Amino acid sequence: MLAYAGFTRKLIKAGVTQFNISFSTLDNEDAEKINNIILTENSLSTQGGSGGFTLQKQGLANALATAARVELDILPNKKTIKNLQYYIDELYTSAVAQVNFWFMANEGKAKDSYLVPEINLYAKNLNLLIENNPHIPIKSYYLPACYLVRNSESEELAKEKYLWHPADEDAYVITPENSFKLDAGEIDLGVKTKDCEGCSLSNRCIGVRSSYIAQLAMPKVFPKITP
Repeated sequence: MLAYAGFTRKLIKAGVTQFNISFSTLDNEDAEKINNIILTENSLSTQGGSGGFTLQKQGLANALATAARVELDILPNKKTIKNLQYYIDELYTSAVAQVNFWFMANEGKAKDSYLVPEINLYAKNLNLLIENNPHIPIKSYYLPACYLVRNSESEELAKEKYLWHPADEDAYVITPENSFKLDAGEIDLGVKTKDCEGCSLSNRCIGVRSSYIAQLAMPKVFPKITP
C-alpha cells in the first residue's frame, strides 16, 4: 500500500512517525511469491512498475519522501545471501536511519525450505557486509551473537553496533491473533547449548531458533566470545 503516495500521506496525517520497509528479495517474481503480492492492471499502470519488487521499492521512496523515520528490514534467503551488498547498493541511502538484517528460519513467509539459509554461510556474508560498510548503521536480528561479533571487538561495541534484543524496543505489537508489549518474555529466544556457558554476550543473545534446528539441525560450531 505504501506504493501509493496518497496512502502514505494519509498515514503521516494520522500520526505515523516510523516506517519499516521489508525486502525479502530484489527479484520481482520472487517478491510476489514470498510476500503474496497480488498485482492488478491498475497497480502496474498507476505505479509505472513491472512487478512486486518495483512496487516495494516505490513504497520505500514514498516513505523516504516524508519526515518519518525509515528503517529497512532485510530478510535474505538461500538465493540471495551470497550477495548481501546488492541490497545495500539497490536500496540504501543516507536518508535511511537503520538497516536490519533478519535471519529467518522455517516460519511465516520463510517456511519453504528453499528459502532458509544455512547459518554459517549467512553469518559469513553478513560479517563481510558489516566490514565493508562501516558507515551504515546495521542491526542483526535472530542470529546468535557468536556468529556475528568478531572476537577482536569489545562487548560494548558489539552491543551498540550490531546486536538486536527485544528488550531494546519500546513497542506494543498488535496482530490479528494477539497483542503484547515487545520484550524478552514474548519472543522465541531460541535454544542454547553448553557451549554457550561463559559467553560474555549470553544476556544479549537469543540463541538458535528452534524452527531452524527442526529443519536444518543444531549448528555444531559456536565461536565463543570471552571477556
